[in-house]
Amino acid sequence: MKCKLGKVGFGFVLIVGIFFIGLLVIQFAKKNTGSLSLQKQITPKHIVLINIDSLRSDHMGIYGYSKNTTPFLDSLFRKGVVFDNAIAPGYLTFQTDAAIFSGLYPSENNVTRWVTPIDEKIHILPEILNTYGFSTAAFVSPSLWKTFGWSSKFQTYSINTDLKNIAETRGTVSSWINGHQDQSFLFWHIYDVHIPYMPANTTYYKGKYTGPFIDDSIWSKSWQTKTTLYTPDNSTGTESGKFIATPFRPVDVDYLKASYDTGIAYVDDQLKLFFSSIQNNPVYEDTLFIISAEHGEDLKEHGYLFHGDIYNNNIKVPLVFIYPSLNPSRIKEAVSSLDIMPTILSMLNIPSPETIDGESLMPILQGEKGDLNRSIFTERAPFDEYAITKGEWKYILRNPDKKKTITSKTVESFFTQMLVSDTNNMDEFYNLNNDPMEQHNLIGKGYKEEETLRSEVLAFRTRMQEARKLNSTIQQLDYNKLIPYP
Repeated sequence: MKCKLGKVGFGFVLIVGIFFIGLLVIQFAKKNTGSLSLQKQITPKHIVLINIDSLRSDHMGIYGYSKNTTPFLDSLFRKGVVFDNAIAPGYLTFQTDAAIFSGLYPSENNVTRWVTPIDEKIHILPEILNTYGFSTAAFVSPSLWKTFGWSSKFQTYSINTDLKNIAETRGTVSSWINGHQDQSFLFWHIYDVHIPYMPANTTYYKGKYTGPFIDDSIWSKSWQTKTTLYTPDNSTGTESGKFIATPFRPVDVDYLKASYDTGIAYVDDQLKLFFSSIQNNPVYEDTLFIISAEHGEDLKEHGYLFHGDIYNNNIKVPLVFIYPSLNPSRIKEAVSSLDIMPTILSMLNIPSPETIDGESLMPILQGEKGDLNRSIFTERAPFDEYAITKGEWKYILRNPDKKKTITSKTVESFFTQMLVSDTNNMDEFYNLNNDPMEQHNLIGKGYKEEETLRSEVLAFRTRMQEARKLNSTIQQLDYNKLIPYP
């Protein structure tokens, strides 16, 4: 007996069929992408990478800071995917920038010291983007010299020789962005938070301060302070030195922290003006903004100032990806600044070099869970010291022979001299959940994770030492022709 369907019955069957086919498509999409939002296209035409040198994440409101230093950046970050545990691969500006461009750790790309240029055999991010038709530009401050080797990979590489230049440079940067309607990549290195700090304003320092850091006249143009922070170690006949910590009173440290925060707030105001100048341009809606920092800053939490070690004050940096089709979210899993390059290339469907250490963050940006137990490494080059962050644990591998490692030939500046004579030669092991400021060393306390992390970081050290041997034939820069870097 044949079953006859009328028009209504046939229509009903057709609708039901389409419904079930839709369900199958949805399930397939979920299985392969993790969420429906992944179907949104994430292929930006324009990319702007902004690194705010020396900016600690924990001095921003979005990361929980109690002082209102970054009201604009806080609002901007809330529009993107914010990484709560982004770790820098190095502790100095040029090390991290070279690592971001190459996807490789400092020892692997050769930029470990002030006098070692990037290995020219490495294909770095701006060079790859040039090949795929992108216009590329970098607007940087004086510490990122052209002699580091990556300037020629950008079609435009502009250095502003003034240390505090964001007010001047933001107009140049916005003009470049507004003038490039075709595919483009721009890198902006902002130095205004970096030492020398700005004089503290009354927002961040209450009362009258009469100590040695009363105004910016204590900072000389040769990067050294006129106040005695450092004295040469004449007794040894070497170029090493000792960092003088004892003259600092609590009120001096409070004032320096206020000066540091004043610079952050100033940059926040300037970036608000910058984004206002480009947001009406049609390219704005098709621009991926990545905002981060090369490193943070230590403000006497570990007995010294500035950025010379691999505690989280120095290596935990802000990181956000902002693009219209990215769902705003917070990511707890640890990631590395090395991941920026492969993430950009993945978004653009450009293959990454096979040898890089960084990992694409695209799955995380698209809603998938990251690896809570991923091992993230940081080098303290050229001291041959390393840190591993893994979940809630962190191990710092020290070098008892660092004074032998750093000879007079490798002591290139006041800043290096200040750090050579540190006496911290004992390995360190911390639970970051319980001790985020790394004040209580758990070495020898019986935690099974200690040996696990130590084994991993020892293997990493061996790998980096082998990489430096391979790079030992690369010609060094003539340091006498360069500006000392603090």
